[in-house]
Amino acid sequence: MSWLIKKMYFRSFMLLIYPIFTIFFIVILNPERARSDTEQNFFISAEEAKTYGIIDRVVDKLPSFSQP
Repeated sequence: MSWLIKKMYFRSFMLLIYPIFTIFFIVILNPERARSDTEQNFFISAEEAKTYGIIDRVVDKLPSFSQP
């Protein structure tokens, strides 16, 4: 793979990932914890994500929509 292709992959990766990390650091409000959690595979359940502060609520069941 040429250096130009690697550079393009890196640039597109950073354009995608940087905003996600920025939001993550703001939500967590603990940069050291957020940094350590994003440096490894960090898998959590929906309830743990709510406790962690990443999400506001967990949807257990999709709402049913009535047809007019």
